[in-house]
Amino acid sequence: MQSQITTHKDGWAREKIKKSLDAGFRRSDSDRMSRLSPLVSLGEHEGIAPTHPTRLLCLLCFLWLNSHLLSRIFGRAREHRPYPPCSPLNWLSPSCTPFVPFVAKLPSAFSRLLSRIFGRARGHRPSPFVPFVAKLPSAFSHLLSCIFGRAREHHPSPFVPFVPFVAKLASFLSHLPSRIFGRAQGQRPSPFVPFVAKLPSAFSRLPSFLSPLASSLSPLTSSLILILTLSSVCTAAIGGGQVNVGKVLIPMDVTQTDHLKAYGIAFWALQEGHPVEWLLNYRGGSFLMDFHETIVREARIRAVSFQAISAAQATRIYADIESANMNRMHLEKAPRIAVYTPPHKQPWDDAVTLALTYAEIPYTTLWDEEVLSGQLEDYDWLHLHHEDFTGQYGKFYRSHGRQLWYRRQQAEFEALARKLGFAKVSQLKGAVARAIHNYMTQGGFLFAMCSATDTFDIALAARGVDIVDGVYDGDPADPLAQQKLDFSRTVAFENFNLVLDPMEYEHADIDLSPTEMSQIKDADLHAFSLFEFSAKYDPVPTMLTQNHTPIVPGFLGQSTAFRKDRIKKSVTIMGDIPGTNHVKYIHGNIGRGTFTFYAGHDPEDYQHFVNDPPTQLALHKNSPGYRLILNNILFPAAKKEKQKT
Repeated sequence: MQSQITTHKDGWAREKIKKSLDAGFRRSDSDRMSRLSPLVSLGEHEGIAPTHPTRLLCLLCFLWLNSHLLSRIFGRAREHRPYPPCSPLNWLSPSCTPFVPFVAKLPSAFSRLLSRIFGRARGHRPSPFVPFVAKLPSAFSHLLSCIFGRAREHHPSPFVPFVPFVAKLASFLSHLPSRIFGRAQGQRPSPFVPFVAKLPSAFSRLPSFLSPLASSLSPLTSSLILILTLSSVCTAAIGGGQVNVGKVLIPMDVTQTDHLKAYGIAFWALQEGHPVEWLLNYRGGSFLMDFHETIVREARIRAVSFQAISAAQATRIYADIESANMNRMHLEKAPRIAVYTPPHKQPWDDAVTLALTYAEIPYTTLWDEEVLSGQLEDYDWLHLHHEDFTGQYGKFYRSHGRQLWYRRQQAEFEALARKLGFAKVSQLKGAVARAIHNYMTQGGFLFAMCSATDTFDIALAARGVDIVDGVYDGDPADPLAQQKLDFSRTVAFENFNLVLDPMEYEHADIDLSPTEMSQIKDADLHAFSLFEFSAKYDPVPTMLTQNHTPIVPGFLGQSTAFRKDRIKKSVTIMGDIPGTNHVKYIHGNIGRGTFTFYAGHDPEDYQHFVNDPPTQLALHKNSPGYRLILNNILFPAAKKEKQKT
């Protein structure tokens, strides 16, 4: 039963099509196929099986649109004679002019618009028959005639910038239609349009070597082949791959998804031989490196935000850096990292090893034997684990002296001291401290946190002096120990007073007193501010203070903060607690090397206790406190440049 045709403005056309179909069905197959389209006859002669009449009707309609559209858009002979239309069967033939797929979808009205605007008759002017053109003021109509007029003697006039869109058109736009759509004999498209310029020359010859396939393919298959080919070529031409990409920018401002792993990407790139630029003070201390697919893939695997930028964008970034308090530091080689830590796990965790592990930065662990045997020379950067270089086991005797872990640690330390030829653990730790000091003077980079900061200097100042009570080493401390301290041997602190009471959880007055620490309530009240340095004249402290925020939440430790009046004048203060004399972050030079002391135990665990679980950095991937640790990791990789004066 015939379905009713819906009343519509094009109902007459639908009725005519349906009658044609009905008439075709009443004829024999061969007669019907021949009457529907000469295309079917061609297919039969070439061995292509006839298809369903509805499918053939669709091809016939498409052929009519194709012929009409191409004749209007691409016909550009002086007498305006179109090239032979392209049908689905001869799309792959050399005689067919390749066209962009989206053009095929242009309505007939638009094809007439192009025909009128881009017409080539000598006196032809654009006609205002399209609604939006008709509504344009006369001045704009005149402007279009000047731009698009194509009289043989006519040249595009400078366009008036009264319409923003038109004002931004470059002069090459006036030549666009004549170059792309021009089809006079011998004319070829000019490479001034970006996507046309990048089309390979092979594209123009594509139909010639694919034409033998046309005879063996169905219309649908040949159509799909052409569409896929055009899509692939256009995608590559528009800029796929690395054509327009010159650099990879890893931003370190608040837009970064994982600041800590971003340091790992920079370190990994150095290991792979890719130079890295550290853009100091630019978007939180971003990293810039040459574009490589391996870097992009690694950043995606580690979920690190990055931006692929062009060489022109990189040049603009360099210009911004030169005009502001910013600088470019060239990182050349990944530093060799060592961590001074005992071979057996202690009942507390170390923030640096947590940061290195999370950022996927490799490191080697060393202990007393390796340090005293001279193995420090094999490493560029050394971190001191939560360690007591005075030989008093962190002064945990009062709180943990009877616990198993404490007794086991004491026995292991005493056995190692005897093995290495020392009578006391304090003597062994003093020798280790001096070996590390010598490592710095020879060009090593030292980083320490918590109790390793002040006890390191105490051990250096107390060389040859017994400052340890009998509960730790079996004999009393020297009563004149304070007077015998030599502050010229220390690296960061001076004029401090020892705390000789074995039951007091403090080594000296370098750190905050227990009374002062009891007044600290939370991380916000204990927050410290990072100093802002001149990136061009003080690049070292600028590198060490790179962050996406100038305020870092506070955190406690056995050494929570340093007294400002106990710090040597030669030491650079990089972070302090505003309104107090408490300093959190310092840096200095010793011989050819440097040191950085960072007070506190764990930047993301405000009050870390013995036997507390380790901090899960996956929950603190944007930690500003941990960023300061990782700044020190990359610091040794910086190329030493002559300081500006």
